[in-house]
Amino acid sequence: MDRLHHKAFPKQSEALATILELHGTLKSALCLNCRKLHDRDEFQDALSDLNPDWKEYADLLEQTGKEPRQNPDGDVELQNRSYDTFKVPDCLSCGSGPMKPAVVFFGENISPAVKETSKRLAESASQLLIVGSSLATYSAFRIVKAVHEQGKDVCLLNVGPSRGDPLVTSGLRLETPCLPVLVAVAQRLAQRSDQPADPVLQKLLTSGIIKEVDTIGKYPASS
Repeated sequence: MDRLHHKAFPKQSEALATILELHGTLKSALCLNCRKLHDRDEFQDALSDLNPDWKEYADLLEQTGKEPRQNPDGDVELQNRSYDTFKVPDCLSCGSGPMKPAVVFFGENISPAVKETSKRLAESASQLLIVGSSLATYSAFRIVKAVHEQGKDVCLLNVGPSRGDPLVTSGLRLETPCLPVLVAVAQRLAQRSDQPADPVLQKLLTSGIIKEVDTIGKYPASS
């Protein structure tokens, strides 16, 4: 949802052609009138221009390290703040709106185009690997169900129960944290002598911060 997966590609065009964001992305803003997508950074700049007091407040939170915890859907809960004077920019294309993050919220449906693409990918896949998902949403579970009904192998790597457990191929249900498995796979790929060194993979393996989680109860549920 935050375009993290796209960083594994040297070119953004390759990422967009390869990755299907089933529930959208917070990197874009969507006009509910003309359905035009806008770059989230540009929309954020327009928000700041219309709401200088809020921009000052956000900068202060960032500078003092007191930014509120962000939920998986991008929402945050702010205490003792009034939204009465908050202004939302009109669509930069049609001049109307309203605008919203280009994500599928709870209770909404994925677009017909995305649904059709997910169906096509399921039909063309030889097998399916699910990593770190409870498959709580039916739009994700539908893909697993389609692959299973086609008689193809389904492998699930996840801590805790998943809606897709009954559909997993025997012996391919792995109850283990995703992080060490994915890191080990990436390291194996980076060490292959029959392939040229991948600078993007090397950068991903040597940058960022890895935080270990001690107990199963601390893992957030995902969909």
